[in-house]
Amino acid sequence: MKIKRFVAPDMRQAIRTVREELGPDAVILSNERVSGGVEIVAAIDYDESLLPHPAPRPRNTPVPSPATAAAGDESRPATQSVASQVGHAGVGGAKKAA
Repeated sequence: MKIKRFVAPDMRQAIRTVREELGPDAVILSNERVSGGVEIVAAIDYDESLLPHPAPRPRNTPVPSPATAAAGDESRPATQSVASQVGHAGVGGAKKAA
């Protein structure tokens, strides 16, 4: 792992320097304001297991689509198309003949 410290007048310049010297795969390990600008500590070719990771968030349960839910639940009425519910067919708002 290669770790390097960068100091620049502003964050943009510091990040630009990190990319130029370490490449687009560089990882910023820390940043802070210092007299004269900002200091960034960045690394390349790092071991992810050494970095602190936030606690994993619970995964969201996927919501079934209306078609899937209706197919599995006989007590729910079948869905109708929007045009048949409103009574319109096509463009222009012509009423559907019954």
